[in-house]
Amino acid sequence: PLWLPWIAPPSPCPCRGWGFHHCCAPLGAALSLSLPSPRPPLPGYTLTMEPSRQVETVATEEPTVQEAREEALEAAPFVEKLEVKPWGVLGTQMTGQGERAVGPSPDDATAVVDPTSLAHVQGLGPRSSSGASGAIYGRAGLDRATAFPAEVVAEVQHEHDAKHQRYGSTQVIHVVGPDLRGPEFAHDEKKALEALTEAYTNVLAEFVSSGCARLRLLPLSGGFFSGHYHGDMPGMTIGALGAAFARLSPALQREVLRASALELCVFAQAEFEHFEGALRRVKRLMGVEGGEAPALS
Repeated sequence: PLWLPWIAPPSPCPCRGWGFHHCCAPLGAALSLSLPSPRPPLPGYTLTMEPSRQVETVATEEPTVQEAREEALEAAPFVEKLEVKPWGVLGTQMTGQGERAVGPSPDDATAVVDPTSLAHVQGLGPRSSSGASGAIYGRAGLDRATAFPAEVVAEVQHEHDAKHQRYGSTQVIHVVGPDLRGPEFAHDEKKALEALTEAYTNVLAEFVSSGCARLRLLPLSGGFFSGHYHGDMPGMTIGALGAAFARLSPALQREVLRASALELCVFAQAEFEHFEGALRRVKRLMGVEGGEAPALS
């Protein structure tokens, strides 16, 4: 995604976001776009900073500064509206003492995202699911179902596919996130981010088609599915969500922004501050903390 330079680094980081370790490269790029620099990078180059020097390296496939800024500006209204909540999509939180209810339960105007798998949609069925999906299916009355509705099976055929389905008063968006443990992602963070972006793009499109007023997202590819990206998932999630919104048509973007709430729900208490911090840093970098999107120059 073009707007990747705006992703905040994972937290915590030894350099606190101002040094130039590998995990902070996205922030370094963001600063080169948003803050004055002694010498701006040339077209077709990226500015890589180290504690003692600045080095220009050829990166012909990188977006231009203008393209990256334009996509970041397009994502700004979504990022401004997005909130991180200290509970899962069903309003419960996992603490050191166990699971407890801390937030409101979703009503019939709220779409909750279900991080399902192809194996379950195409064969195993809902009743064999556990974790977040198992909890959602219990609420939706699917915990004993041997198969998903035919509409879901027909639409969720590949990784990244998503489908909204209503189960009584429970509105669910089933989506298959990427398994970042795969060898294709082992040394390719851009490919991992692109896979997350595609999944979130489909989720946002399904949210519009659902007609729901509120959306409860969750970090896709979490837990062991994150592979060696586990520590980077807060920044990668915020970045992929912003890029997903920017990828939508203007009409779909307007519909998403009509939502009364866009929530990124973090089930584990221990992980909340990392996701909330990542979103806060991106909002600060994009200049939307005070309600204004940055001006394009």
